[in-house]
Amino acid sequence: MILYSFTRKLLHLLYNQLFWAYDLVAYIVSAGKWNNWILESLDYIKGYSVLEIGIGTGHLQVALANKGYLNYAQDISFNMVKISTNRLIRHNCTSNVICADNSFIPLKNSSIDVVIATFPTEYILDKKTLNEIFMILRPGGELVILLNTLKAGNSLIHMANLILWKHFKHVVSTKAILLQELESTRFHVKEIEHIYDNSILYFIKATKLDINR
Repeated sequence: MILYSFTRKLLHLLYNQLFWAYDLVAYIVSAGKWNNWILESLDYIKGYSVLEIGIGTGHLQVALANKGYLNYAQDISFNMVKISTNRLIRHNCTSNVICADNSFIPLKNSSIDVVIATFPTEYILDKKTLNEIFMILRPGGELVILLNTLKAGNSLIHMANLILWKHFKHVVSTKAILLQELESTRFHVKEIEHIYDNSILYFIKATKLDINR
């Protein structure tokens, strides 16, 4: 319980008072691989319109823009939105970044091909959030989640993975709850173990079923 409380406090600080240290902390705990891990998500994006939720500091947003996607982003943290917006502007990219809780996504129904979340916190278990995602996705659209790393090849990364992700109800129960919630929201779910360098990244790809069939 103490470790769980510490984890929540640390993440809260990184999104608020210590927002300026977010990239540094991510770099240190991943031995410099954090952004590369996130960019591996690009392998699972199909279509044109993409919404990223829980955007961190905007590295994936820049990559999406440079590849020609119509990309949107949403985060509850004003600091993350500000950093991401500034990063997009510096790279001469259009900014479509929204500061809002993920339980309400102000986009048209059936307007998005892919929703992506990388290393999400417990918001990804929220039924309202999953319902919102389902509504804005086109039939056949996909929710791509990079949930955690299963193998990182570095003791510090393993410890960070344990602290930051496994203690959100532990990774096994989090995974089970998430899969159950996705299936109950009318998603077809596929689990993927993605190999990058000496790491194994655990993805969940959830396809929106056509409820009219």
